[in-house]
Amino acid sequence: MEINEDLKDVITELTNIGVGDAASVLNEMVESHVTLQAPLLVILTPEELEERLQNDIGEDISLVQMNFNGGMTGVANLLFPIESGKKLTNILSEGFEEEDYNSLKAGTLTEVGNIILNSVLASFSNSLSEHLDYQLPEFSDLHVTQFIKNELFQGNDVSFLCEVNFAVQSASIEGHVVLVFDIDSLQAMNGKLPELLM
Repeated sequence: MEINEDLKDVITELTNIGVGDAASVLNEMVESHVTLQAPLLVILTPEELEERLQNDIGEDISLVQMNFNGGMTGVANLLFPIESGKKLTNILSEGFEEEDYNSLKAGTLTEVGNIILNSVLASFSNSLSEHLDYQLPEFSDLHVTQFIKNELFQGNDVSFLCEVNFAVQSASIEGHVVLVFDIDSLQAMNGKLPELLM
């Protein structure tokens, strides 16, 4: 399926709305000003996505992944470079014991991922009037190649990369949102373009 500019613009706008909503929630969570900047989306093949991620955030990543289905089907992903994941954990968690760090990081980043990915998917659900069921987010540390080889990139699904740059208490934290939609979902979204563009 060819992604036309109107559909790309709508996906970009809905993602930006969701990221903006997530920033408001994170502001309260950390009791500090959080900014999340989401530039234009990029549509990539799995091979292009792997190369882009390796160049942008390195080979080892922290991943929060959330499957969704219902009116649309796909997978929403939040990826951090390992160092950014550590920074965010340190900012959001104080007074932890070193031996608890790995479980603390998993819990912290899962919660952040839950907030951001839920906000992005809610933006799509509300604007498209489509009910979505979300599965619980799952956290893992892995290599970018393992992420790309995951079954979510099999078949004809289309992936959208959206860089999300965090600024929390003057700490620069980089992350990426990767949305993967199946073809049927994109075609349904494309069919709603006339009302979305009014």
